[in-house]
Amino acid sequence: MSLQFTQTAQGNFMELNQEQKFQALLVRYQDQAELLRHLTGSDWKIFISFFGLQIALGAWFAENEIRDSLVLVGLSLIDITIAGLSIKLLWNQHKRRQEVADTIKNLNEALKFNEYDAYLNGKPLNPTYTRRYWFKWYVIGVVVSCIGLIGVLVHGV
Repeated sequence: MSLQFTQTAQGNFMELNQEQKFQALLVRYQDQAELLRHLTGSDWKIFISFFGLQIALGAWFAENEIRDSLVLVGLSLIDITIAGLSIKLLWNQHKRRQEVADTIKNLNEALKFNEYDAYLNGKPLNPTYTRRYWFKWYVIGVVVSCIGLIGVLVHGV
């Protein structure tokens, strides 16, 4: 297997035969599917870590009343900052996941997974795809837990 390069005004390009093109698509498909799994796992870790921190702090604050208003404001600001950072991380993950999903969609088209009769008689290999966005649910969880913790903080004031 030798690779041929073509030089154009835009740069050097590899000339691939059909088998090499298929292998390139396959490698990219596997890479993107793994990245999608990783992003989903990372989202879950970010959310669970934040939520776990909220529960632990809420339980501690419920048992240890804080009456100093300045301390309450400071702790509330810290919690809001951590919530904001968590939302920003989840937003970046959400946007990256959309890019990966678009890449997989392009790969599906290149491999003709969405075309009728390409692999199966009378239907495409892939079902119709519907995106399911989780970002808003993560935000709701972060905001509600943040409000809950601040409520526990100020319950004795």
